[in-house]
Amino acid sequence: MTDAGVLALSDSGRFDPARLRAERKDRVLAGMTEDRIDALLLGTAPNIRYATGARPLWLAGARAFAPLAVVLREGETHLVGASDDGVPPEVPSDHLVSSTWNPATLMRRLAAIDDLTSARTIGVDGLTPMFEKLLTSTFPRATLVDGTPPLWRARATKTEDELSCLRTASAVCDAALWDVVTTLAAGDAERDLQARFVERMASFGTTTPAFDGTFCVSVGDTLLRRFASPRNVAAGDMVALDVGVLFNGYEGGLARTWLPAGSSPTAAQAAAARHARGALDTVLDALRPWMSADDLDALVPDSWVPVAYGIGLGVEPLATEVGSTLCVQVLHRGVLLRETVVLRPDGPEVLSRFRFGVS
Repeated sequence: MTDAGVLALSDSGRFDPARLRAERKDRVLAGMTEDRIDALLLGTAPNIRYATGARPLWLAGARAFAPLAVVLREGETHLVGASDDGVPPEVPSDHLVSSTWNPATLMRRLAAIDDLTSARTIGVDGLTPMFEKLLTSTFPRATLVDGTPPLWRARATKTEDELSCLRTASAVCDAALWDVVTTLAAGDAERDLQARFVERMASFGTTTPAFDGTFCVSVGDTLLRRFASPRNVAAGDMVALDVGVLFNGYEGGLARTWLPAGSSPTAAQAAAARHARGALDTVLDALRPWMSADDLDALVPDSWVPVAYGIGLGVEPLATEVGSTLCVQVLHRGVLLRETVVLRPDGPEVLSRFRFGVS
């Protein structure tokens, strides 16, 4: 796929970053008012990005909770960090709190925020025993509550600017994966396939994959490995490819299963591919607003992976409202297929235009 083709499939440059941040912030503040939360103390990178517009450092894996962003009920935002890199222009410089490795020092700096000190209800999106003790002693008049419900409600459906970011991520993902499958040949190492994908992805200015990606020789009924290895692809091997790209924090991705150039599928491979494609089509045809995860899993009882999960600023809880975005996937006898979709009143809109491989 050419660069022009990517732009034709995407909404690159059509979203308004300031409007995106403002609409997300309005949703968060409305949720805080509804739940009677005076202040949010956020430590999860996607929640910080959604509620404040700040671009925190991307970190792989999990880390312990630390309050790195403050959102007050009237809209005032304070951010903890070592610099103003990634801080949106609407957050004034005097609302930046110097970072520190000492939790007690961080508490003293947060206590200097007057409206936070007077808050009666503080919502947090994570907590450790140490920070629970520090927060309750620093803000003794406040009740700590779970701050994730208003955030998940806000993030459950996507604005048009958010969908623009998802479409762009999906288009870049399509182009990068196309480079992999059109050059896939016997003798290629799985790690080389991954490197080829990342190199092409980076050529569009998107330097962070959504996850490590699956570039794995798929063998019968065995579970897929989720990490690329030095293993070489042999003629006739099915290769499972599950990839994702981030654009402005939003994830677009897909999965396909492919054969190296010059290989024809065996009868068993073709049968597995037909079954997987039929199962995916069954889910997409049946998917409607307000279906539950159990409803969706029941459509493909023999899939080895959950049929659907939420997507947006990374993986999110599954939501099936109109305007929700989710991934639909099936895995059958080594054939993995996945699509990213936005749910419309009459069914899903598939964001990728990538064709299928083994058939």
